[in-house]
Amino acid sequence: KLFPAIAHLELGISEMDLDNITVSVQEMERLIKSDVEKTFKKARSLCIGKDEKTGNYFTKHTIDHLVLAGSSSHLGLVREKMPFEILGTSSTFDRKGQTYSCAAPFKYDGYNLQFSPNDAKLAVVRGAALPSYFKTTRIPPQADKMRDLLQEGVNFLDFDIDNLRNYMPFTLIYPVGTGKTELFESGEQMRDISRNGKPALRRNIPEGDTFALYRVDSLVDRDKSQEQQYYTQFAIRDEFIQFYAAEYGEKLEKNRDKDKLDKLMSQYLFWVEFDIERNMQCFMYTNQDGNDDERFINQTATLVTKQLEEAKKCLVKSDDNKEWTFKPNIKLYCPVGVGGKFEEIILRQVSPTEVSGEVIFRQMIEGTGGDTYFHITQDQDSKATWKVNLQEYKIKNKRTFLEPKLRIRLSLKQDKLDLTYSVYDPDLTGENVHEIKMSHDSRKALPPFNPYRGEE
Repeated sequence: KLFPAIAHLELGISEMDLDNITVSVQEMERLIKSDVEKTFKKARSLCIGKDEKTGNYFTKHTIDHLVLAGSSSHLGLVREKMPFEILGTSSTFDRKGQTYSCAAPFKYDGYNLQFSPNDAKLAVVRGAALPSYFKTTRIPPQADKMRDLLQEGVNFLDFDIDNLRNYMPFTLIYPVGTGKTELFESGEQMRDISRNGKPALRRNIPEGDTFALYRVDSLVDRDKSQEQQYYTQFAIRDEFIQFYAAEYGEKLEKNRDKDKLDKLMSQYLFWVEFDIERNMQCFMYTNQDGNDDERFINQTATLVTKQLEEAKKCLVKSDDNKEWTFKPNIKLYCPVGVGGKFEEIILRQVSPTEVSGEVIFRQMIEGTGGDTYFHITQDQDSKATWKVNLQEYKIKNKRTFLEPKLRIRLSLKQDKLDLTYSVYDPDLTGENVHEIKMSHDSRKALPPFNPYRGEE
């Protein structure tokens, strides 16, 4: 069976030469050592966790029993060296300029390293055959035929692996300046819901030129360039130029209109999603108002007290021609909880007669909006001038990177002073979303990641 295989490879080796070819165990171990090390380091990486309070990394899980499977486990490199050199010793790794030390996850007691020479080869085959067998012979436990099958010696097992799919299987990083920063970390639980209705992770991304992603399998070796595998990329700026031309009829040039593109793209929201099916998608939210519900866009706040004249004195000035304009560096104040504390809102000048700002969205425990009051001073005895009631508003983005905000605008019209507001809470699963397709990077000569190639 070996002769046709060698002939097919066209190596220039004849059948007569085969008797003179020998490969020593040492030579084979030397050739496969890096791959074996990578496998054991992946196992070690799964044992490392992060303390959310301190931000430190430590050995979160220990290995009770180490089971070796597959024919390569016969090699001394796999059976006698790697378990002790990688899993049985402490390790250190650098992360964002800081060094972390982690204890060894595996402690050999003479009995907890399991290797069965007779079953090692069959272990992988059995693992693949069992699910296929159960799929074809599965019968509900309450079925009448179940008792007969059990008496005949048929066994049934259930593999509950769906919970494993809800966690990020590897780390994804992307370039920022001269370094790389993390997008998704291995082990993160998928708490969001993707646009296709599946558990997913979601993050906003910078509105740059091309967003490239690299995969890292080992947390310990995250900062080593040789461990960073090109994953995929999204040509965000090219896609935005096409979108803008279709939407507004203006064809922008990537280099000539760079400044204009930077300004325009900063007004849009870009994000990526990674779901349990290993689908990686990139999107742009196209509604610049930041909300699909027009009832909460450019609405007028309620005047609570008849303090409008006081507000004018505090916020507005008039010149010799009795032209009303806003004073420089003006602010509003919103009460925060109880205790007399205020949130300060710095108002940015849009024009001499218009200023804008942003305030944290007040919300109730059940995910609805609350009341927001606006004062012209932060005196505890002061009364609110305006009020925004959002108790009927249902928050769209729960458990996601995007916190809803209340955007306000003060405007002067003759001697009238109005406060208007908009709720910034994009519906990431709604209609005003444009998908940015994966693009091929010809410099890397690698296709985008395909989950069906068996890489997982």
